[in-house]
Amino acid sequence: MIIKIHTIDSGHGAAALNYAMDKRTVVKAIVDGKEIEKVIKPIFVSARNLDVNPLTGEPTSAIDVYHQMRLQEAASTHKMDEPIFRLELRPPVEECRNWTASQWEQFDRDCEKAIQSVTKVPVRNRETGKIEMKAVRPIDLSNAQVLTTRHVDNDPHLHKIINRHMVDGNALSSHYCELVGIVAANQIAEKYGWTRADKRQNQRKERINTDADEVLKSMKKYNIEYFFMGMRMKGWTVDPKYDRNGNAVRYRIGETPKGSDRVVMYGASELGRGRRLMASKLYGTWLQLHPEARQAIQQFNPKSFTPIQQFKSKEQMEEEQMHELYRRLKAEKDKREIEKKEKASQRTEQQSIPTKGVEERKESIRHGLKSIKNIIVSSRTVFHLRDIEDILPEAIAAKAINDGSQQSDWCSTEGLEAAARSLVDMIEMTAEQATMVMEGMLVAIADMVLPPVSQSAGTGGGNNDLPKKKDDDWKWWKNNGFTNKQRRGIQR
Repeated sequence: MIIKIHTIDSGHGAAALNYAMDKRTVVKAIVDGKEIEKVIKPIFVSARNLDVNPLTGEPTSAIDVYHQMRLQEAASTHKMDEPIFRLELRPPVEECRNWTASQWEQFDRDCEKAIQSVTKVPVRNRETGKIEMKAVRPIDLSNAQVLTTRHVDNDPHLHKIINRHMVDGNALSSHYCELVGIVAANQIAEKYGWTRADKRQNQRKERINTDADEVLKSMKKYNIEYFFMGMRMKGWTVDPKYDRNGNAVRYRIGETPKGSDRVVMYGASELGRGRRLMASKLYGTWLQLHPEARQAIQQFNPKSFTPIQQFKSKEQMEEEQMHELYRRLKAEKDKREIEKKEKASQRTEQQSIPTKGVEERKESIRHGLKSIKNIIVSSRTVFHLRDIEDILPEAIAAKAINDGSQQSDWCSTEGLEAAARSLVDMIEMTAEQATMVMEGMLVAIADMVLPPVSQSAGTGGGNNDLPKKKDDDWKWWKNNGFTNKQRRGIQR
């Protein structure tokens, strides 16, 4: 018997409602000698403090229930990160498989009564390690919005979705709610005469321990893979995990309960006295069950004997050395790759930060486009003198430097004309307007001061550092490029 109680947020509450009410299970059945697929839907059990269809007595949809719970949450004065309880009520499969609808309803009522009756739960004291009974506020479901559905599959069980914001304005406490579910489940198990969940777990673990000892005793030579094979032959499910060298470092063992489709697994650290079945301790456990092997090892080298020591052949030692060499070389290679990626990332970050020259060229192009737009929308047909001598030359030079891949691409009349046409193309205008604008741009280009192609426009950097080269070219233009030399350094 299991009762799970968890708190979830509103977003997960929508998914939980959809799963509880609309889950579809496809099973195969034989009808008239033919195999067909049959879809099994969840069965509605009950709804409390929720609006339902008056004809069917059931909620119209999962989204309708979700909206009602969200409205109740909005009307409440309590603020909670996880305002919904999600419950699973799982009776033993062998007991409930042939229950009628009325038996399920009675079971649901008994579970609710048991949950509401819990006032104390066992809690382990962290300082003393002893179990102490802690008082908890009862979970009163009388004024709560509660939806209950039943899933009919290989492992039939109930789902309950409960709004912690109650209709009377109060709120349900979630303090130690998981322990409340365990205490309530034990009460139901005692009432129905079932084996308690903790006792059932202990019985299964005891069977695993017994079978593990039998398998280890039957192994004349230790090999953890033989151990896994022997446990599987006894009907257990084994799930090992391996490291990069192929050695089993941990594993889980479990089984599928009769009549269920869920596998119950236990980690090796949960099994055996003193965790004696862990992968790291399994060889020592095998030695304890084989005194003759332990004695032989002690006689061979009594000073260096340890419970987990194993004999290794020359071939095994050479193979381990090769694995270690491979591991070390791979670690060094991974380290170099990481350093290379970090350096590349740093260079990318440095390049992604715009320099002062980039910002200045961007601003110059913006002013140039603004000047062109002004002449298009105005009644004038010629640019102002300030446009021709200052704004347009600077915009054309900035555009030419940005578009060029080397100095000769921009510091020529052809490069400047191409940049001027690019600026014109950036603005929508008629052919006549474009011709008029280009005439003014060519006037500005004619009066620009250009460096010789062979002259280096910067003080450092070459074509292998193009961003630096463009900034140097722009610096040269700022110092030498204006026709009106008195306008140098003017900040707009």
